[in-house]
Amino acid sequence: MSDQKRAILAIVLSLVVLLGWQYFFSPKTASNTPVSNPISFSSPSVGEQKLVEKGPIVDSGTLGESQQEEGINENFTLTSRSLEGNLSLKINKAGGVVDLVTKRSVYFYENIVGENFISGIYYWNGQKFVAFNFSKKNIEEPNIVEDNISLTAPVKIYDSSGEKNETVFLNIGLDSKRQLSTFQFKFPFPLKIKFLFKMDPESLGNGASREFSLLANNKLEKFTVGDEKEFSGKVKWFGPDFKYHLLAWAFSEDSFFNFKFFPSGQIEVGSANFLEKLEGEIIFTKKNYDDLLNLGKGLHLSVDFGIWGILAVPILKSLQFLYSLIPNYGWSIILLTIFIRLLTFPLQIKSFKSMKKMEQVKPQVEKLKEKYKEDPQKLQIEMMSVYKNAGVNPLGGCLPLLLQMPIFFALYKVLSSAVELVNAPFLLWIQDLSAKDSFYVLPVLMGLSMFLQQKITPSAGMDPTQKKIMLFMPIIFSFFMKDLPAGLNLYMFVSTIFGMGQQLAVYKYTK
Repeated sequence: MSDQKRAILAIVLSLVVLLGWQYFFSPKTASNTPVSNPISFSSPSVGEQKLVEKGPIVDSGTLGESQQEEGINENFTLTSRSLEGNLSLKINKAGGVVDLVTKRSVYFYENIVGENFISGIYYWNGQKFVAFNFSKKNIEEPNIVEDNISLTAPVKIYDSSGEKNETVFLNIGLDSKRQLSTFQFKFPFPLKIKFLFKMDPESLGNGASREFSLLANNKLEKFTVGDEKEFSGKVKWFGPDFKYHLLAWAFSEDSFFNFKFFPSGQIEVGSANFLEKLEGEIIFTKKNYDDLLNLGKGLHLSVDFGIWGILAVPILKSLQFLYSLIPNYGWSIILLTIFIRLLTFPLQIKSFKSMKKMEQVKPQVEKLKEKYKEDPQKLQIEMMSVYKNAGVNPLGGCLPLLLQMPIFFALYKVLSSAVELVNAPFLLWIQDLSAKDSFYVLPVLMGLSMFLQQKITPSAGMDPTQKKIMLFMPIIFSFFMKDLPAGLNLYMFVSTIFGMGQQLAVYKYTK
Protein backbone atom coordinates (compact mmCIF):
# COMPACT_ATOMS: atom_id res chain seq x y z
CA MET A 1 0.00 0.00 0.00
CA SER A 2 1.40 3.41 -0.98
CA ASP A 3 2.00 6.24 1.46
CA GLN A 4 -0.66 8.22 -0.32
CA LYS A 5 -3.22 5.46 0.17
CA ARG A 6 -2.23 5.07 3.82
CA ALA A 7 -2.64 8.80 4.33
CA ILE A 8 -6.07 8.71 2.70
CA LEU A 9 -7.00 5.72 4.88
CA ALA A 10 -5.86 7.56 8.01
CA ILE A 11 -7.96 10.58 7.10
CA VAL A 12 -10.99 8.40 6.32
CA LEU A 13 -10.63 6.57 9.65
CA SER A 14 -10.35 9.90 11.47
CA LEU A 15 -13.50 11.11 9.78
CA VAL A 16 -15.29 7.87 10.69
CA VAL A 17 -14.32 8.40 14.33
CA LEU A 18 -15.36 12.05 14.31
CA LEU A 19 -18.64 11.47 12.51
CA GLY A 20 -19.43 8.44 14.65
CA TRP A 21 -18.68 10.42 17.78
CA GLN A 22 -20.88 13.27 16.63
CA TYR A 23 -23.70 10.89 15.68
CA PHE A 24 -23.79 9.08 19.01
CA PHE A 25 -22.82 11.84 21.44
CA SER A 26 -23.57 15.22 19.88
CA PRO A 27 -25.94 17.43 21.91
CA LYS A 28 -29.49 17.87 20.75
CA THR A 29 -31.13 21.25 20.53
CA ALA A 30 -34.74 21.81 21.38
CA SER A 31 -36.90 23.74 18.98
CA ASN A 32 -38.63 26.88 20.18
CA THR A 33 -40.87 27.19 17.14
CA PRO A 34 -44.28 28.68 17.99
CA VAL A 35 -47.32 26.40 17.94
CA SER A 36 -48.69 25.79 14.51
CA ASN A 37 -52.40 25.30 13.96
CA PRO A 38 -53.36 21.92 15.41
CA ILE A 39 -53.87 19.24 12.81
CA SER A 40 -55.90 16.09 13.05
CA PHE A 41 -54.19 13.09 14.60
CA SER A 42 -53.74 10.84 11.60
CA SER A 43 -51.92 7.59 11.17
CA PRO A 44 -48.13 7.98 10.86
CA SER A 45 -46.31 7.45 7.62
CA VAL A 46 -45.13 3.97 6.66
CA GLY A 47 -41.61 4.70 7.87
CA GLU A 48 -42.81 5.84 11.29
CA GLN A 49 -45.25 2.97 11.77
CA LYS A 50 -42.62 0.29 12.14
CA LEU A 51 -43.58 -0.65 15.71
CA VAL A 52 -47.28 -1.08 15.09
CA GLU A 53 -48.26 -4.74 14.99
CA LYS A 54 -52.05 -4.86 14.81
CA GLY A 55 -55.00 -2.71 15.62
CA PRO A 56 -56.37 0.35 13.83
CA ILE A 57 -55.35 3.89 14.60
CA VAL A 58 -58.54 5.15 16.22
CA ASP A 59 -57.35 8.43 17.72
CA SER A 60 -59.67 11.25 16.70
CA GLY A 61 -58.66 14.87 16.70
CA THR A 62 -56.16 17.01 18.58
CA LEU A 63 -56.86 18.74 21.88
CA GLY A 64 -57.76 22.39 21.53
CA GLU A 65 -56.65 25.09 23.98
CA SER A 66 -60.01 25.11 25.78
CA GLN A 67 -59.89 21.33 26.26
CA GLN A 68 -56.36 21.51 27.70
CA GLU A 69 -57.44 23.81 30.51
CA GLU A 70 -60.32 21.64 31.74
CA GLY A 71 -59.88 20.20 35.21
CA ILE A 72 -56.21 21.06 35.64
CA ASN A 73 -56.50 23.83 38.24
CA GLU A 74 -58.03 21.86 41.12
CA ASN A 75 -55.83 19.32 42.86
CA PHE A 76 -55.88 16.35 45.20
CA THR A 77 -52.81 15.68 47.36
CA LEU A 78 -51.76 12.30 48.72
CA THR A 79 -49.10 12.21 51.42
CA SER A 80 -47.31 9.40 53.21
CA ARG A 81 -44.81 9.82 56.00
CA SER A 82 -43.26 6.49 56.93
CA LEU A 83 -39.93 5.03 57.98
CA GLU A 84 -38.95 4.88 54.31
CA GLY A 85 -39.24 8.67 54.00
CA ASN A 86 -41.70 11.25 52.79
CA LEU A 87 -43.65 10.54 49.60
CA SER A 88 -46.37 12.75 48.19
CA LEU A 89 -48.36 12.99 44.99
CA LYS A 90 -50.50 15.86 43.75
CA ILE A 91 -52.92 15.18 40.91
CA ASN A 92 -55.46 17.48 39.29
CA LYS A 93 -59.12 16.73 38.65
CA ALA A 94 -58.26 15.68 35.11
CA GLY A 95 -55.93 12.95 36.45
CA GLY A 96 -52.68 14.72 35.51
CA VAL A 97 -49.68 14.61 37.85
CA VAL A 98 -49.03 18.11 39.17
CA ASP A 99 -46.23 17.27 41.62
CA LEU A 100 -44.46 14.21 42.94
CA VAL A 101 -41.99 14.18 45.84
CA THR A 102 -39.92 11.05 46.34
CA LYS A 103 -36.60 9.94 47.83
CA ARG A 104 -35.68 8.56 44.42
CA SER A 105 -35.15 12.00 42.89
CA VAL A 106 -32.28 14.48 43.14
CA TYR A 107 -34.09 17.44 41.59
CA PHE A 108 -37.59 18.72 42.18
CA TYR A 109 -40.41 17.64 39.88
CA GLU A 110 -40.65 21.15 38.38
CA ASN A 111 -36.97 21.02 37.36
CA ILE A 112 -37.72 18.00 35.18
CA VAL A 113 -41.06 18.89 33.59
CA GLY A 114 -40.68 22.71 33.58
CA GLU A 115 -42.47 25.42 35.50
CA ASN A 116 -45.22 25.80 32.85
CA PHE A 117 -46.05 22.09 32.86
CA ILE A 118 -49.62 21.06 32.02
CA SER A 119 -50.91 17.52 32.36
CA GLY A 120 -54.29 15.83 32.13
CA ILE A 121 -56.18 12.76 30.91
CA TYR A 122 -59.10 12.94 28.46
CA TYR A 123 -61.66 10.57 26.96
CA TRP A 124 -63.39 10.49 23.57
CA ASN A 125 -67.14 11.08 23.99
CA GLY A 126 -67.95 10.31 20.36
CA GLN A 127 -67.60 13.95 19.31
CA LYS A 128 -64.48 15.32 20.97
CA PHE A 129 -62.01 14.69 23.77
CA VAL A 130 -63.28 15.71 27.20
CA ALA A 131 -61.23 15.97 30.38
CA PHE A 132 -62.04 13.61 33.22
CA ASN A 133 -63.52 15.52 36.15
CA PHE A 134 -62.62 13.44 39.18
CA SER A 135 -64.06 14.19 42.61
CA LYS A 136 -64.26 12.72 46.10
CA LYS A 137 -66.83 13.49 48.76
CA ASN A 138 -66.39 14.01 52.49
CA ILE A 139 -62.76 15.12 52.58
CA GLU A 140 -62.29 16.71 56.00
CA GLU A 141 -59.26 18.81 55.03
CA PRO A 142 -59.32 20.54 51.64
CA ASN A 143 -58.29 17.81 49.20
CA ILE A 144 -55.60 16.35 51.47
CA VAL A 145 -55.67 12.61 52.09
CA GLU A 146 -53.31 9.90 53.29
CA ASP A 147 -51.74 7.04 51.33
CA ASN A 148 -54.57 6.33 48.89
CA ILE A 149 -57.66 7.82 47.36
CA SER A 150 -60.60 6.59 45.30
CA LEU A 151 -61.97 9.09 42.81
CA THR A 152 -64.93 9.03 40.49
CA ALA A 153 -65.70 10.92 37.29
CA PRO A 154 -68.95 11.04 35.30
CA VAL A 155 -68.62 10.20 31.61
CA LYS A 156 -71.12 10.98 28.88
CA ILE A 157 -70.78 9.12 25.57
CA TYR A 158 -72.61 9.84 22.33
CA ASP A 159 -72.95 7.00 19.83
CA SER A 160 -75.44 5.51 17.41
CA SER A 161 -77.57 4.22 20.28
CA GLY A 162 -77.85 7.65 21.85
CA GLU A 163 -76.38 9.12 25.03
CA LYS A 164 -74.82 6.95 27.74
CA ASN A 165 -74.02 8.21 31.25
CA GLU A 166 -71.75 6.16 33.46
CA THR A 167 -68.98 6.57 36.08
CA VAL A 168 -65.23 6.03 35.78
CA PHE A 169 -63.33 4.97 38.90
CA LEU A 170 -59.71 5.88 39.61
CA ASN A 171 -57.79 4.43 42.54
CA ILE A 172 -54.49 6.10 43.42
CA GLY A 173 -52.15 4.76 46.09
CA LEU A 174 -48.69 5.48 47.47
CA ASP A 175 -46.11 2.74 47.91
CA SER A 176 -43.68 4.24 50.43
CA LYS A 177 -41.32 1.27 50.40
CA ARG A 178 -40.83 1.42 46.62
CA GLN A 179 -41.25 5.23 46.50
CA LEU A 180 -43.84 5.30 43.73
CA SER A 181 -47.55 5.71 43.13
CA THR A 182 -49.95 3.10 41.80
CA PHE A 183 -53.00 3.83 39.63
CA GLN A 184 -55.99 1.85 38.41
CA PHE A 185 -58.64 3.12 36.00
CA LYS A 186 -61.90 1.15 35.80
CA PHE A 187 -64.07 2.03 32.82
CA PRO A 188 -67.79 1.12 32.68
CA PHE A 189 -67.37 0.33 28.98
CA PRO A 190 -64.39 0.47 26.60
CA LEU A 191 -63.05 4.00 26.31
CA LYS A 192 -60.55 5.76 24.14
CA ILE A 193 -58.30 8.02 26.25
CA LYS A 194 -55.58 10.56 25.67
CA PHE A 195 -52.78 11.81 27.94
CA LEU A 196 -51.65 15.41 27.63
CA PHE A 197 -48.18 16.63 28.57
CA LYS A 198 -47.17 20.22 27.87
CA MET A 199 -43.58 21.19 28.70
CA ASP A 200 -41.17 23.97 27.90
CA PRO A 201 -38.51 22.90 25.38
CA GLU A 202 -35.16 23.34 27.13
CA SER A 203 -31.51 22.56 26.50
CA LEU A 204 -28.71 22.57 29.05
CA GLY A 205 -25.21 23.87 28.48
CA ASN A 206 -23.82 20.33 28.57
CA GLY A 207 -25.91 19.23 25.62
CA ALA A 208 -28.83 17.59 27.45
CA SER A 209 -32.33 18.46 26.23
CA ARG A 210 -35.72 17.89 27.77
CA GLU A 211 -36.93 14.68 26.16
CA PHE A 212 -39.89 12.34 26.14
CA SER A 213 -38.89 8.68 26.36
CA LEU A 214 -40.87 5.51 25.86
CA LEU A 215 -40.27 1.77 25.68
CA ALA A 216 -41.96 0.20 22.65
CA ASN A 217 -41.39 -3.49 21.85
CA ASN A 218 -38.49 -3.47 24.35
CA LYS A 219 -36.74 -0.75 22.38
CA LEU A 220 -36.05 2.67 23.86
CA GLU A 221 -37.34 5.62 21.81
CA LYS A 222 -36.43 9.22 22.63
CA PHE A 223 -37.98 12.42 21.29
CA THR A 224 -36.76 15.93 22.00
CA VAL A 225 -39.51 18.12 23.45
CA GLY A 226 -40.25 20.78 20.84
CA ASP A 227 -39.68 18.57 17.80
CA GLU A 228 -42.64 17.92 15.52
CA LYS A 229 -43.04 14.16 15.19
CA GLU A 230 -45.54 11.30 15.17
CA PHE A 231 -45.03 7.77 16.43
CA SER A 232 -47.06 4.65 17.17
CA GLY A 233 -46.18 1.49 19.06
CA LYS A 234 -46.99 -1.11 21.68
CA VAL A 235 -45.77 0.60 24.82
CA LYS A 236 -44.65 -0.54 28.27
CA TRP A 237 -44.01 2.93 29.70
CA PHE A 238 -43.61 6.57 28.64
CA GLY A 239 -42.88 9.96 30.18
CA PRO A 240 -40.69 13.11 30.44
CA ASP A 241 -36.93 12.54 30.65
CA PHE A 242 -34.51 15.32 31.69
CA LYS A 243 -31.44 15.99 33.82
CA TYR A 244 -30.78 12.29 34.45
CA HIS A 245 -34.38 11.95 35.73
CA LEU A 246 -37.43 10.12 34.45
CA LEU A 247 -41.15 10.52 35.11
CA ALA A 248 -42.73 7.33 33.82
CA TRP A 249 -46.28 6.09 33.46
CA ALA A 250 -45.53 2.35 33.52
CA PHE A 251 -48.35 -0.05 32.62
CA SER A 252 -49.12 -3.52 33.90
CA GLU A 253 -49.86 -4.62 30.33
CA ASP A 254 -48.37 -3.29 27.12
CA SER A 255 -50.83 -1.16 25.13
CA PHE A 256 -50.84 0.47 21.71
CA PHE A 257 -50.51 4.26 21.83
CA ASN A 258 -50.21 7.02 19.25
CA PHE A 259 -47.81 9.86 20.05
CA LYS A 260 -47.94 13.34 18.55
CA PHE A 261 -45.27 15.91 19.37
CA PHE A 262 -45.83 19.63 18.71
CA PRO A 263 -43.20 22.41 18.32
CA SER A 264 -44.74 24.14 21.38
CA GLY A 265 -43.67 21.28 23.65
CA GLN A 266 -47.14 19.76 23.75
CA ILE A 267 -47.28 15.97 23.62
CA GLU A 268 -50.48 13.98 23.14
CA VAL A 269 -50.55 10.24 23.82
CA GLY A 270 -53.73 8.58 22.63
CA SER A 271 -54.77 4.96 23.05
CA ALA A 272 -54.88 3.27 19.66
CA ASN A 273 -57.74 1.00 20.79
CA PHE A 274 -60.69 1.18 23.16
CA LEU A 275 -59.57 0.25 26.68
CA GLU A 276 -61.54 -1.63 29.30
CA LYS A 277 -59.08 -0.82 32.07
CA LEU A 278 -55.70 0.78 32.60
CA GLU A 279 -53.41 0.22 35.57
CA GLY A 280 -49.78 0.49 36.54
CA GLU A 281 -47.37 2.78 38.37
CA ILE A 282 -46.23 6.39 38.26
CA ILE A 283 -42.49 6.58 38.90
CA PHE A 284 -40.43 9.74 39.38
CA THR A 285 -36.78 8.85 39.85
CA LYS A 286 -33.19 9.64 39.09
CA LYS A 287 -31.95 7.24 36.43
CA ASN A 288 -29.85 4.97 38.62
CA TYR A 289 -29.31 1.84 36.56
CA ASP A 290 -29.49 -0.65 39.45
CA ASP A 291 -32.62 0.92 40.98
CA LEU A 292 -34.40 0.98 37.64
CA LEU A 293 -33.42 -2.62 37.01
CA ASN A 294 -35.01 -3.59 40.34
CA LEU A 295 -38.21 -1.71 39.45
CA GLY A 296 -38.61 -3.86 36.34
CA LYS A 297 -40.77 -3.06 33.28
CA GLY A 298 -37.61 -2.35 31.28
CA LEU A 299 -37.15 1.02 33.01
CA HIS A 300 -33.37 0.44 33.15
CA LEU A 301 -33.30 0.88 29.37
CA SER A 302 -33.97 4.59 29.91
CA VAL A 303 -30.26 4.78 30.84
CA ASP A 304 -29.31 4.92 27.21
CA PHE A 305 -25.99 3.17 26.58
CA GLY A 306 -26.89 2.67 22.92
CA ILE A 307 -24.99 -0.04 21.05
CA TRP A 308 -22.30 -0.09 23.75
CA GLY A 309 -24.55 -1.59 26.45
CA ILE A 310 -22.77 -4.95 26.60
CA LEU A 311 -19.54 -3.12 27.56
CA ALA A 312 -21.07 -0.14 29.36
CA VAL A 313 -22.79 -2.08 32.16
CA PRO A 314 -19.55 -3.75 33.44
CA ILE A 315 -17.80 -0.37 33.20
CA LEU A 316 -20.57 1.26 35.26
CA LYS A 317 -20.32 -1.51 37.87
CA SER A 318 -16.55 -0.95 38.02
CA LEU A 319 -17.04 2.78 38.53
CA GLN A 320 -19.49 2.13 41.38
CA PHE A 321 -17.06 -0.35 42.96
CA LEU A 322 -14.18 2.14 42.86
CA TYR A 323 -16.43 4.76 44.43
CA SER A 324 -17.18 2.36 47.29
CA LEU A 325 -13.40 2.28 47.95
CA ILE A 326 -12.69 5.96 47.30
CA PRO A 327 -15.85 8.04 47.80
CA ASN A 328 -15.01 10.62 45.15
CA TYR A 329 -16.23 10.07 41.61
CA GLY A 330 -13.47 12.24 40.18
CA TRP A 331 -10.74 9.96 41.53
CA SER A 332 -12.86 6.93 40.62
CA ILE A 333 -12.96 8.12 37.00
CA ILE A 334 -9.17 8.58 37.01
CA LEU A 335 -8.55 5.10 38.42
CA LEU A 336 -11.04 3.49 36.02
CA THR A 337 -9.46 5.26 33.04
CA ILE A 338 -5.98 4.07 34.05
CA PHE A 339 -7.26 0.54 34.60
CA ILE A 340 -8.85 0.41 31.13
CA ARG A 341 -5.68 1.87 29.60
CA LEU A 342 -3.68 -0.92 31.21
CA LEU A 343 -6.22 -3.51 30.10
CA THR A 344 -5.90 -2.40 26.47
CA PHE A 345 -2.12 -1.90 26.66
CA PRO A 346 -1.26 -5.08 24.70
CA LEU A 347 -3.18 -3.70 21.72
CA GLN A 348 -1.57 -0.30 22.17
CA ILE A 349 1.92 -1.85 22.23
CA LYS A 350 1.30 -3.38 18.81
CA SER A 351 0.06 -0.07 17.50
CA PHE A 352 2.99 1.94 18.92
CA LYS A 353 5.57 -0.59 17.67
CA SER A 354 4.07 -0.50 14.19
CA MET A 355 4.16 3.30 14.11
CA LYS A 356 7.78 3.32 15.30
CA LYS A 357 8.85 0.87 12.59
CA MET A 358 7.04 2.96 9.98
CA GLU A 359 9.08 5.94 11.12
CA GLN A 360 12.31 3.94 10.91
CA VAL A 361 11.77 2.90 7.27
CA LYS A 362 10.58 6.36 6.25
CA PRO A 363 14.02 7.38 4.75
CA GLN A 364 14.01 4.26 2.54
CA VAL A 365 10.47 4.96 1.44
CA GLU A 366 11.32 8.56 0.56
CA LYS A 367 14.23 7.40 -1.61
CA LEU A 368 11.97 4.94 -3.39
CA LYS A 369 9.44 7.68 -4.05
CA GLU A 370 12.10 9.81 -5.66
CA LYS A 371 13.55 6.90 -7.66
CA TYR A 372 10.26 5.54 -9.00
CA LYS A 373 8.13 8.69 -9.15
CA GLU A 374 7.38 7.98 -12.79
CA ASP A 375 6.46 4.34 -12.19
CA PRO A 376 3.73 4.01 -9.48
CA GLN A 377 3.37 0.27 -10.00
CA LYS A 378 7.07 -0.37 -9.44
CA LEU A 379 7.05 2.01 -6.47
CA GLN A 380 4.27 0.01 -4.87
CA ILE A 381 6.15 -3.27 -5.31
CA GLU A 382 9.40 -1.88 -3.89
CA MET A 383 7.65 -0.26 -0.91
CA MET A 384 5.91 -3.50 -0.02
CA SER A 385 9.27 -5.25 -0.20
CA VAL A 386 10.77 -2.72 2.23
CA TYR A 387 7.85 -3.14 4.63
CA LYS A 388 8.11 -6.92 4.44
CA ASN A 389 11.84 -6.95 5.15
CA ALA A 390 11.38 -4.58 8.10
CA GLY A 391 8.46 -6.59 9.47
CA VAL A 392 6.11 -3.61 9.10
CA ASN A 393 2.35 -3.88 8.57
CA PRO A 394 1.08 -0.60 7.09
CA LEU A 395 -2.22 -1.09 8.89
CA GLY A 396 -0.57 -2.21 12.13
CA GLY A 397 -0.99 1.20 13.73
CA CYS A 398 -4.68 1.51 12.86
CA LEU A 399 -6.21 -1.89 13.55
CA PRO A 400 -5.27 -2.14 17.27
CA LEU A 401 -6.73 1.34 17.79
CA LEU A 402 -9.97 0.33 16.09
CA LEU A 403 -10.22 -2.80 18.25
CA GLN A 404 -9.99 -0.84 21.50
CA MET A 405 -12.25 2.03 20.45
CA PRO A 406 -15.52 0.28 21.51
CA ILE A 407 -14.21 0.11 25.09
CA PHE A 408 -13.43 3.82 25.19
CA PHE A 409 -16.72 4.73 23.53
CA ALA A 410 -18.55 2.60 26.13
CA LEU A 411 -16.70 4.39 28.93
CA TYR A 412 -17.58 7.71 27.30
CA LYS A 413 -21.25 6.69 27.15
CA VAL A 414 -21.26 5.60 30.80
CA LEU A 415 -19.86 8.92 31.95
CA SER A 416 -22.34 10.88 29.84
CA SER A 417 -25.31 8.87 31.22
CA ALA A 418 -24.36 8.16 34.85
CA VAL A 419 -26.64 9.88 37.35
CA GLU A 420 -23.95 9.13 39.95
CA LEU A 421 -22.08 12.19 38.67
CA VAL A 422 -24.97 14.59 39.40
CA ASN A 423 -23.85 17.00 42.14
CA ALA A 424 -20.74 14.83 42.63
CA PRO A 425 -17.75 17.09 43.53
CA PHE A 426 -14.15 16.47 42.49
CA LEU A 427 -11.64 19.15 43.44
CA LEU A 428 -11.58 22.93 43.82
CA TRP A 429 -14.00 24.58 41.38
CA ILE A 430 -15.39 21.30 40.00
CA GLN A 431 -18.32 20.61 42.32
CA ASP A 432 -20.59 18.81 39.84
CA LEU A 433 -19.05 16.26 37.48
CA SER A 434 -22.27 16.13 35.44
CA ALA A 435 -22.00 19.85 34.63
CA LYS A 436 -19.49 21.55 32.35
CA ASP A 437 -16.19 22.90 33.66
CA SER A 438 -17.22 26.54 34.13
CA PHE A 439 -13.62 27.75 33.67
CA TYR A 440 -12.91 25.38 30.73
CA VAL A 441 -9.67 24.24 32.37
CA LEU A 442 -10.17 20.53 31.63
CA PRO A 443 -11.11 21.00 27.93
CA VAL A 444 -8.03 23.19 27.42
CA LEU A 445 -5.76 20.69 29.20
CA MET A 446 -7.26 17.90 27.13
CA GLY A 447 -6.55 19.83 23.91
CA LEU A 448 -2.97 20.54 24.94
CA SER A 449 -2.37 16.90 25.86
CA MET A 450 -3.75 15.77 22.48
CA PHE A 451 -1.44 18.26 20.75
CA LEU A 452 1.60 16.90 22.64
CA GLN A 453 0.55 13.34 21.82
CA GLN A 454 0.53 14.22 18.13
CA LYS A 455 4.01 15.72 18.38
CA ILE A 456 5.48 12.48 19.75
CA THR A 457 3.54 10.23 17.37
CA PRO A 458 5.41 9.19 14.20
CA SER A 459 3.82 10.63 11.07
CA ALA A 460 5.40 8.54 8.35
CA GLY A 461 3.62 8.94 5.05
CA MET A 462 2.03 12.31 5.83
CA ASP A 463 2.92 15.35 3.78
CA PRO A 464 3.18 18.81 5.46
CA THR A 465 -0.38 19.73 4.50
CA GLN A 466 -1.78 16.59 6.09
CA LYS A 467 0.23 17.24 9.25
CA LYS A 468 -1.24 20.74 9.52
CA ILE A 469 -4.74 19.32 9.13
CA MET A 470 -4.11 16.86 11.93
CA LEU A 471 -2.90 19.67 14.19
CA PHE A 472 -6.42 21.08 14.12
CA MET A 473 -7.81 17.89 15.68
CA PRO A 474 -7.08 18.94 19.31
CA ILE A 475 -8.77 22.30 18.69
CA ILE A 476 -11.84 20.58 17.22
CA PHE A 477 -12.10 18.13 20.11
CA SER A 478 -11.58 20.85 22.73
CA PHE A 479 -14.33 22.96 21.18
CA PHE A 480 -16.63 19.95 21.02
CA MET A 481 -15.94 18.97 24.65
CA LYS A 482 -16.05 22.42 26.25
CA ASP A 483 -19.76 22.29 27.22
CA LEU A 484 -19.94 18.59 27.99
CA PRO A 485 -19.80 17.24 31.57
CA ALA A 486 -16.58 17.76 33.53
CA GLY A 487 -16.45 14.00 34.20
CA LEU A 488 -16.11 13.34 30.47
CA ASN A 489 -13.37 15.95 30.09
CA LEU A 490 -11.53 14.48 33.08
CA TYR A 491 -11.64 11.04 31.48
CA MET A 492 -10.39 12.35 28.10
CA PHE A 493 -7.55 14.31 29.70
CA VAL A 494 -6.35 11.44 31.93
CA SER A 495 -6.67 8.93 29.10
CA THR A 496 -4.56 11.08 26.76
CA ILE A 497 -1.86 11.79 29.36
CA PHE A 498 -1.59 8.15 30.42
CA GLY A 499 -1.62 7.06 26.78
CA MET A 500 1.33 9.37 26.10
CA GLY A 501 3.27 7.79 28.94
CA GLN A 502 2.58 4.33 27.55
CA GLN A 503 3.65 5.46 24.09
CA LEU A 504 6.96 6.94 25.29
CA ALA A 505 7.67 3.79 27.33
CA VAL A 506 7.14 1.57 24.28
CA TYR A 507 9.39 3.77 22.11
CA LYS A 508 12.14 3.78 24.75
CA TYR A 509 12.22 0.10 25.71
CA THR A 510 11.42 -1.62 22.41
CA LYS A 511 13.39 -1.92 19.22
